[in-house]
Amino acid sequence: MKKIVFSIIIFLIGIVGVVSAKEVQIYFYTNGGKASSNNIDVSDGIVTLKSTGDYYATYKDTDTIKIINSINNQKFTITKQGTKLVSGKEWYVFDKNGKVYYFSQTKSYKVSDILKTLGKEKESKSMIDMYANWQGEVAKKPKTITVTFHKNDGTDQKATQSFTTKVKGNKFGYNTDGKPRWQQTGQFGNWDRTGYKLLGWSTKKTSKTEQYSIYSLVKDSWIEL
Repeated sequence: MKKIVFSIIIFLIGIVGVVSAKEVQIYFYTNGGKASSNNIDVSDGIVTLKSTGDYYATYKDTDTIKIINSINNQKFTITKQGTKLVSGKEWYVFDKNGKVYYFSQTKSYKVSDILKTLGKEKESKSMIDMYANWQGEVAKKPKTITVTFHKNDGTDQKATQSFTTKVKGNKFGYNTDGKPRWQQTGQFGNWDRTGYKLLGWSTKKTSKTEQYSIYSLVKDSWIEL
C-alpha cells in the first residue's frame, strides 16, 4: 500500500490597515469684502457662521469638491463696493513658497490634488486659506510683524508676539484661538509692578499716556503700516 503524505501549505494572511481620511479645513478670507447673507458675519476678514461660530469648511482629503461660497452647507455671498470677483478665478491660495494658485467656483477639484499642489499632502491635518480674488486687485500674500513688549520698569524684561494679516483673532496678549498667550497673573500676562497701574502701551519709553490699550485688538491696517 502506498503512503500518501499530504502537505499543508499555510499562508500568513496579513491584515491590511485601512488608512483613514484626514481632515482638511478651508478658511475664506474676504479681502475687504462684506458678507451679504443673514447667517454670515465677517470677523477679522474671515467668513464666520453666526449660528454656530464655524469659520471654516471641513472636508476629507478623499473628497471631490467645488470651492463654492459655503461653510458646512451654509452658503454665503460676499460683495465689495466698486468691484466683483474675477470670473473663473474667484479664489486664490498661496503655497509655502508664496506661489499663487487660482480656483474657480464652477469647477470640481479633488482635495488630494489641492493638497499636492500646495505641498500639504504629507500633513496629518491641513488648513487652507482661500482669499477672495477681486477684479483690479493683485493677489497679495499676508504680512507678518513681530511686536516687542518692554516691561519698562528699569529691567530688561520683554516679550514678543507676532501678528499676521488676514488672520482671525489678532490681539495683544492672546493667541488667535482666544486663549491667553501668557499666564494671566498680573496686569499683563504675569507682569506686575508694585505701586503702579498699567495704562497700556506706547512706542515712546517716557510717554505718560497710552497709544494702545493693554489687550488691544490688532487690525490688518495697523500691520500693513
